[in-house]
Amino acid sequence: MKNSLFTAPFLVQPYSRSRGALAIHRYPQASGEIQSGFTLIEVMVVIVMAGILMAIAVPNISNFIANGRITSAANDLVSDLMLARGAATSSRRLAVVCATSATDCNPTVTCSATDNDWISAGRLIFIDNHSPIGTADGDCEAGDTILKYTPSNLTPNTLASPTSFVLTGFGATEWIAFNSYGVLAPAIGTRDFTLCVTNATQCRLISIGFSGRASVTRVP
Repeated sequence: MKNSLFTAPFLVQPYSRSRGALAIHRYPQASGEIQSGFTLIEVMVVIVMAGILMAIAVPNISNFIANGRITSAANDLVSDLMLARGAATSSRRLAVVCATSATDCNPTVTCSATDNDWISAGRLIFIDNHSPIGTADGDCEAGDTILKYTPSNLTPNTLASPTSFVLTGFGATEWIAFNSYGVLAPAIGTRDFTLCVTNATQCRLISIGFSGRASVTRVP
């Protein structure tokens, strides 16, 4: 009895050159003959549109950065004030926030009388161990306890919308002191800082009330 042979249906396969026959392209349209690109007019339109978008975006970015800087600077100041107030109540001594570029008190450091130094020179926070409990002289001397030094974070200028720091309610002193109750010392009125930064949409008013609490509000 002869063996039965089962064969698959005959399929025509394209032969490549390596198999001794010419290759057959089943999809000649995919052979790379079709080319694409942009016309000069299309490129110019895209460039013009990109320029318009940049002209709109750049001022907004500048305002966004300036608003971030003024918010950060105002929050840093409030943080320093609250640190000093808390230290005064816990140590039962006077705590002072002083505008100065000095990072220690040996030799004696006298707080700056220039408003803008609160942001351009830096701030020193210390416990005044020499002055009477009810008063402060604004000087940091050897033996006083330094709590923190905050380096300068803004540079004042004289442009139409300047970066500036204006103090009101300070009288002859331009430093902040808290007594052992956390109240301003000397306890006369309030202290206000008006902080403006170039390109920021609004300034910031940092107010320290008689009780020693600080608040931040937006002002023109």
